[in-house]
Amino acid sequence: MSWTEGPFAGDADQDAMLALLAEGNRDAPGVGYLHPGDVCWRIAQLRANDAAAIAAGGPVRDTPGEQIRLWRDADGAFGAFAWFLPSGEVEWQVVPALRGAGVLEPAILAWAEATHAAWPVAENGERGELTLSAYDGDAATCDYLTGLGWQRESTPAEDMLRFERDLTGAEIPPAPLPAPLPAPLPEGYTVREVRDGEEAERVAVHRDVWAPSRFTAETYRRVRAAPAYRPELDLAVVAPDGTFAAYCLVWWDPTSRTGEFEPVGTRAAFRGRGLGRAVVVEGQRRLQALGARTAIVYTYEKSPAAVALYRSAGFPVVGRYVFYRRPVDRPSG
Repeated sequence: MSWTEGPFAGDADQDAMLALLAEGNRDAPGVGYLHPGDVCWRIAQLRANDAAAIAAGGPVRDTPGEQIRLWRDADGAFGAFAWFLPSGEVEWQVVPALRGAGVLEPAILAWAEATHAAWPVAENGERGELTLSAYDGDAATCDYLTGLGWQRESTPAEDMLRFERDLTGAEIPPAPLPAPLPAPLPEGYTVREVRDGEEAERVAVHRDVWAPSRFTAETYRRVRAAPAYRPELDLAVVAPDGTFAAYCLVWWDPTSRTGEFEPVGTRAAFRGRGLGRAVVVEGQRRLQALGARTAIVYTYEKSPAAVALYRSAGFPVVGRYVFYRRPVDRPSG
């Protein structure tokens, strides 16, 4: 079978990527397919950054067309996509029937190496290494990379943890409540969806939590226009004066009946009051009402506060995304 490859070219490609991930999470749970919300969240940010760079007359590299490659067969059926991050990390997703079979992986790795070699060298002049991400529960892919000589990174703290909670019949919030987190919200605080007219405050809470941040009103506009966005799952903990103290965005995929929490955050002045847990628990309630099977969230093992938050909200760790490295020579010019 012959395959053609090309750069990300627009909404039709995004829809194909979302369908692959939805079907992967439905048909092959346990092997770490990314959630459709990941693609929506990232592409919205890249498109906003792209528009800002063009408006400023600067170089444009943070674009879906630069970072994403797609593979289709001769009949146009979608087979895989790969995503190159400026850090040198590459993620790829292959349809379940071909994952780890060595059919598309050689072309994906060749593209990854060529893209890495051509990417501008960092300001400090370092070459770095190409890094491939794989889920440790995906034995086929991990074995394939090992067989090619790629070496697994030996620093677990750098791994991305995948948390999943089964929502079918789950008690929300989980009981018993882990001490010492408070159960109720402080007096005067509420958890609800973001309302029309509150866009500026929603942008502000994100920028405060993740400072320095490139998140703008245009980014948020594009997030809200994404296919997997649902306004009733765009949640905030609102303080008595109307300030957004904490927030989370939940992405719903009806095909796999899964929901992903991305992003989640609490402003520094409001931490330690159980607000992050409260907004995540409310997100789980709303997913459960939609008929969700599973709730998903990710964080790095080196982020103990986030790990503790998700555990307190009933999420166990089900696996981790590990990194494989092989030195790659890059041109100096």
